[in-house]
Amino acid sequence: MAQKSGFFNALLNAGVYDRTYNADDYSDNLAVVISNGVLRSENDDLLVTASGLNLSVAAGRAWINGKYFFNDSAYALPALTPPTGGSRIDRVVLRLDNTLSVRAISIQYLTGTAATSPVAPAITRSGDIYDLVLADVAISSGATSVTITDQRSNADLCGWVYSTSGDDSFFTSLDNAFNTWFESAKDTLSSVTLFKRYTWATVLASATDTVQFNVPQYDAETCFYEVYVNGFLTNAFTVGSAANVIVFNAQLQAGAQVIVNVYKSLDGTGIESVADEITALQNQYATISGAQKYIYYCTGSNDNVSLSEIAQAFYTGSYTAANVTAAAAAFLSALGGNTFLAGLADNAKMTIEVVGTCGVGAAAYGAGTAQSRYRYFNLAPQPQTSAKTLIFDFAKCDTINVSFTANTSNIIFYSTDLQIKNCKLSVDESNAGVNIQVFAGSNYGRCDVENCEVDISTTGDVKFAANGNYTACKFTGASTGGHVLIFCPDSAYMIRVIGGTFYAYCKASGKTPAIFYTYGTETNAIIIAQNISCPTVSKTGYFQQYLSVSYAGKTFIDFVVSTMNSAGNYNTITSQIWQSKA
Repeated sequence: MAQKSGFFNALLNAGVYDRTYNADDYSDNLAVVISNGVLRSENDDLLVTASGLNLSVAAGRAWINGKYFFNDSAYALPALTPPTGGSRIDRVVLRLDNTLSVRAISIQYLTGTAATSPVAPAITRSGDIYDLVLADVAISSGATSVTITDQRSNADLCGWVYSTSGDDSFFTSLDNAFNTWFESAKDTLSSVTLFKRYTWATVLASATDTVQFNVPQYDAETCFYEVYVNGFLTNAFTVGSAANVIVFNAQLQAGAQVIVNVYKSLDGTGIESVADEITALQNQYATISGAQKYIYYCTGSNDNVSLSEIAQAFYTGSYTAANVTAAAAAFLSALGGNTFLAGLADNAKMTIEVVGTCGVGAAAYGAGTAQSRYRYFNLAPQPQTSAKTLIFDFAKCDTINVSFTANTSNIIFYSTDLQIKNCKLSVDESNAGVNIQVFAGSNYGRCDVENCEVDISTTGDVKFAANGNYTACKFTGASTGGHVLIFCPDSAYMIRVIGGTFYAYCKASGKTPAIFYTYGTETNAIIIAQNISCPTVSKTGYFQQYLSVSYAGKTFIDFVVSTMNSAGNYNTITSQIWQSKA
């Protein structure tokens, strides 16, 4: 058994130094106190970005096995060559090569194998080679751009640097000391100071060094704040001319997430008993409602895939960090990971509040055919049987924009139990043959859509919904070459519409624009609508035609404001007000 220590001054004795060390002695010592990973800072160290087929790795620092890496400026990788068949997943890695001929850490590009269902190339972590994955790069045949999945936060593939890599006994000792003091002093404290916290968050649309936060009741004399950039607490800023303006020491990149927590101090003398009562009431409410609410901060890239993966994990009760996006992994990890998911009740209810600019990239599921339509937000439980409830609230999310591939069939929101609130969605598609259904919910569950505004313009057929409940929504559909049917149920389904305003436009002759439509084969389809408005508003080159076309099933419409006629023998329309009111 050997013992080692160091470092000590060496003495020369008969031409030989009595203490000798090498670089490994130094790095082996550092490896104990500095973990492997990328430095997490407001500079977004070593972030991989793309412009077309050109990749760049941002400046930044990292450590691998005690050895450091520093990239002092953006590093450009050679332009990518797309595969000639299938798709490919490549990787940008940081590689420690400790062989005698190299002895360096460098940025490397690992090229995957093209396939129908491609997998990322394996990394090396043995002998003298150790890889950290900075990002996965998905590229399809003949592509002119790529999709990047940031893996820096994935602890299995990379991870953030933290120190020390040992235990937290020092901090535990501090906690214990504080708790001991507090227990002895709490009964003699003469007053209580309360802090009310407000949180303001944004994702920067462009590079800037200045932000202005908007927090109610902010007052510079009674408030203080803490600032996070990309999840990292920073003090590298000054206060601007106004107290709610922050000027950072260096310019932040577009897409950076800034969170400001503002703490307002209040004199809380005598409020202890009230606080106890409020806490008790809150706990009772939580027990009764069984509902939990969480915030997903958009990254601006592939958020549709991240939200889809979060939904799958919620319904199935588990996930594998390596198989989801970095954003999904970070969100689920913050909840408590698989331990939290496995502990959810069979009928658990959770609301995800989506904040920021929701980036929509490739579809989360499907092949784009009529038999296997692309699903962009694939929020369905797998398998499709679950008593859990997942609600997505987009009230604090910017307008979602989606684009599609030519000659494809697509679903934007899909789930067997779809619940969407306050979503604003826009599609302006010029590619040929793009067929779109906005909301699709299986008859195994329900489809609830509330206070959503959706504007669809495309070249193929448009259908907004085949089943579900729609409350206080505004839907506008327009097509240059297809039918536009806002609500069109199948025999297995029923549609309820309460309130809202709806428009349907077609451009090609022989195509049908209708707010409600039931095909003659759908003998058991049911539509119930009440208190709605379907205005007649001119749109250059387009025409409107029907309020309702019902060739089968049952359509009941009560209190509708519209000047449009209806067709078919299965309509029951009462209290139609023949005016055009938006």
